[in-house]
Amino acid sequence: MLDLGLVKGSATGEGSSDTDLTVEGAVPGSPAFMAPEAIRGQEKLDGKTDLYSLGCVAFWLLTGRKGAWRPEPRIRVVTVFGGAEFDFREAKLQPGMTEINCRCVFGGAKIIVPPGLHVQMDGVGVMGAFTDSGDMTEAPEDDAPWLKITGFAVFGGVEIEVKGPHQSLGDRLRKLLPG
Repeated sequence: MLDLGLVKGSATGEGSSDTDLTVEGAVPGSPAFMAPEAIRGQEKLDGKTDLYSLGCVAFWLLTGRKGAWRPEPRIRVVTVFGGAEFDFREAKLQPGMTEINCRCVFGGAKIIVPPGLHVQMDGVGVMGAFTDSGDMTEAPEDDAPWLKITGFAVFGGVEIEVKGPHQSLGDRLRKLLPG
């Protein structure tokens, strides 16, 4: 199951029923995946808005998370017969813990972190594995950002890799050339 932020719980109480899943006036969905006209609250939406949202989801699934981005405090990763990659080297992490819950079945997740970022692994591998590069730092100082990786991998894996900052091809070539 993949949660795209569209499922809402129902309020139980007087005057409500199990069919009232979305609160009236609430906008269902995640703003990052919504068409601009849906965010503005336009009354008449057509299939183009769904196509826009599908394109946003497809782009995100195909490219992973790289570059500068601001992660949510809780991230859910689901891979089935595939993989996902998250690059936290340029992520703007909030103070304290950011939790990544990975559920991988016949697939995997690769999480790239910068040197010095504390990472705590708390996952289970069934015919799979949760691995790290062994370069994890000690416990973080008060309010310092850190990652907690939880979840499970069945016939798949979750890998943590410590890498330095991004370098362009030109920067790497200049280091190799003399003078």
